[in-house]
Amino acid sequence: MSRGWANGGTNGDGRHSARPLADLLDRVLSGLGIGLPSRMLGRLMEDWPSLVGAELAEVSEPVAVRGDVIVVHVDNPAAAEMLSWKAEEILGRLRREAGSEGPRSISVKVRRTARRSPRADP
Repeated sequence: MSRGWANGGTNGDGRHSARPLADLLDRVLSGLGIGLPSRMLGRLMEDWPSLVGAELAEVSEPVAVRGDVIVVHVDNPAAAEMLSWKAEEILGRLRREAGSEGPRSISVKVRRTARRSPRADP
């Protein structure tokens, strides 16, 4: 029995057909229902400031891609509101680049921050 490389078989001429690991990983993750190609989150993180603007990028961060949803954490409710207003613009840009594989929505979560200890009044 012949075992192939990434596709589990050989070409018609008997040679093994190798596929890039990233392609295989994308197929496996999609098959598990994890979502968009594995490179999407990395690209989002890298391109985030140009997608949302420097000011909003300072207080927000894409943290996951689940199916066709981008999960973004923000520092405060005002940033969540701003990101919600810009969501269709951001998604439109991403869909133009990714085609039908592009994300369809953004889920915005306000991060819980550690409580500051009360300062003693002088």
